[in-house]
Amino acid sequence: MRGVLRAIVWGCVASFLIVLVGCASRSPDRQEFVEIRTQHFILTSSLSQEKSIEFARSLEFFHSGVVALLGLGDQAPALAPAPVLVFDDRSLGRPFAVQSEAAFLLDEVDAPMLVFRGGRDFAARATPELRSRYAQRLMRDHARVEYPLWYELGVSQLASSIFESSKGIILGRLIAESRVSVLDWKSSELLSTLQRFDLSDLTVPQRARFEAQAWAIAHTLEFSGAPVSGNNTLLDVYRRAVESRDGAQREGAFAALGLTPEALEKRIYDHLERTRPKVRALEFRGFDPRKLNVLPLSRAESRSRLGELALRLERPKLAAAYFERALEDDAQHLGARLGRVIAAAMLGNLDSLGALFDSIEVPPNAPIELQIAAGDAHRAVAADPEAPVRRKTELAQARLHYTEALRLLYAGAETGAIAGAGPRGRAELGMALSYLEVEGEDPAAAIDWIEAARVSRAGSVQLDLRLAQAEAKTGAEKSARIRARNVLSRTHDPMLEKGARALLDVHDDAGR
Repeated sequence: MRGVLRAIVWGCVASFLIVLVGCASRSPDRQEFVEIRTQHFILTSSLSQEKSIEFARSLEFFHSGVVALLGLGDQAPALAPAPVLVFDDRSLGRPFAVQSEAAFLLDEVDAPMLVFRGGRDFAARATPELRSRYAQRLMRDHARVEYPLWYELGVSQLASSIFESSKGIILGRLIAESRVSVLDWKSSELLSTLQRFDLSDLTVPQRARFEAQAWAIAHTLEFSGAPVSGNNTLLDVYRRAVESRDGAQREGAFAALGLTPEALEKRIYDHLERTRPKVRALEFRGFDPRKLNVLPLSRAESRSRLGELALRLERPKLAAAYFERALEDDAQHLGARLGRVIAAAMLGNLDSLGALFDSIEVPPNAPIELQIAAGDAHRAVAADPEAPVRRKTELAQARLHYTEALRLLYAGAETGAIAGAGPRGRAELGMALSYLEVEGEDPAAAIDWIEAARVSRAGSVQLDLRLAQAEAKTGAEKSARIRARNVLSRTHDPMLEKGARALLDVHDDAGR
């Protein structure tokens, strides 16, 4: 009997060890990465070359579907390509997980960052949440006005139903869960969704109900009796009215539809009750995978990019580990050295770096991204409460690098480069944070830099949160609270929600 038990125990131990070895072999820092640049994305992938190309193709197909849904056509100005990371994160602890999501989106200033933590294809890993948030960001980036909440959140959910078929891109599939939710909750409150402008106090179920109703209204206006081409749907009519320069037309945008509230409500329920509503096929052209350049990345560069992701997730310990591994492969990797300094500053152990930071030199002719990274590193050191002696010098260096990055960007625009395609917003935000987050600096100076970034990067909710934080520090508490509530109403990003809640909690405590 003991022998049997011993065999069972050792069998379990062996199985556990096999799992450990399997997980370790899939650790992100041991994977081989490639880079593929398309028109709208910079893909960093640990998939095979063939699967990486297929993933890039799916990204562009999806983007094309979102553009069609948003009515942007071919007129949308080019912005910075969105960084995308695809890798296997099934190692122990899931170090890059965010709320256990298979994929997630980070609200970076210049372009959203899309992260896929599984090795499967786009269709399997692109969650409805990620699809909706990408559409919402694209909408905000190109919006002429701030859309009503129901429109922004409802229309962005239409992107969750985009899928590929042998005929091209199919738009308009119903979201089963939202459909059931609206039909099961038939009540006169459906159209009250149109009047809500603040969701910050809603419970999770209440928020889900609002978003289901917003989706139902948007789907009905876009696909109930809509033309097959999608050139002039009821949703297009409403959007043009909201974007009108005529204030009266904006206020009465629904009057442009020619529907009474009763007729609109009936139309929504009739549309959802159809078992097979109309969908729309979109032919996608212009993507030739043969023209893509697949660039193998060095182990140092791959690890450095994962370190940068860890910084954006506010996980400095994880970031430091990846930057250190990158430097083991290439001791002179400038991005990894700068990232290591930022991680150390966030951890409060700059002293452990010795002369590493002091030996870093970023020349004036260095690439724009490195100029901004250098600015971030100097700013991180300046913000360290344990380093007041060198604060003034570090701040001056940070602003010098941000200024150089902006100079290079404007110089590039003058020579024919696309002005909006570079990391301008990140440089301007870095300059703003050098006033907002460093002790002894004037937070009012941050507001002008944030507003400058919002001119060309209005899609980033992060900028709205930063502006609210700056307003709170300058005494404009009412405006800060309104802006923080708007952030909570328009995002599901856990880090942005945390920042907005913290801002509201501080002022609630002060009021009590």
